[in-house]
Amino acid sequence: MKKKIFTVLSAVVLSICLTACGSNDVKVIENNKDDKASESSTDNSGETSKLKGYVFEADGQNGKVSITTEIEMNDILKQLGDPDNYFEAESCAFKGLDKTYTYSHYEIQTYPEDKKDLISCILFKDDMIKTAEGLSIGMTKDQMEEAYGTDYEQKGAMYVYKKDSSFLGFIIQDNIISSIQYFSDALEQQQN
Repeated sequence: MKKKIFTVLSAVVLSICLTACGSNDVKVIENNKDDKASESSTDNSGETSKLKGYVFEADGQNGKVSITTEIEMNDILKQLGDPDNYFEAESCAFKGLDKTYTYSHYEIQTYPEDKKDLISCILFKDDMIKTAEGLSIGMTKDQMEEAYGTDYEQKGAMYVYKKDSSFLGFIIQDNIISSIQYFSDALEQQQN
C-alpha cells in the first residue's frame, strides 16, 4: 500500500515539474552504453559558491557536480555523463523542447530559453541521495525543519522553501518526507 501511495505522490510531483504538452512529438531515448563516450570536463570544485539558490551535489565523472536551477544543462551534462534515459517533448510554456535526463537516483528537467536548455527541476527518485543539508526521502518533517527552519510555504502536502530564484519542495505524508525536488522560479511563474 505504501509503495502505491509513493507512486501516486511521485506522479503528482512529476506533474508539477513537467511543463510539456501532451503531444505526439515525443522522443524517448534509452541510453546505450556502447554509444561514444561523453566529453570529459574540467573539475567543478569551488563552483558551489558561485551558484545561487539551493544547490544539489551529484556524483559526476570526475567528482562532485554542483547543480542548481536556471543554469545551462549542457555544461552539467558534460560533467555527469550520459543519462540512463532521455526524454523530450514540445514545450507548452516555452518555445522549443522540454527535456528530461534520468539518472540512477534523480532526474533533471530543462526548459528552452534563448537556444539554451536551462534546468527547471531536479527530482529525487529514491532515498539513496541527499540534499546538501543532509535530507533524504524517508526522513521526518522535524528533521526538515531542523535543517531548513520553518520559513516555508505550505501547498497541500508540499512544503516549499525559497532561496534567490530557486525553490526546494518536500512532500510530507504522515510526518515523513516522501518526495524532494528543486525547481526554478520559471516553473513557479508558469504554475500561477
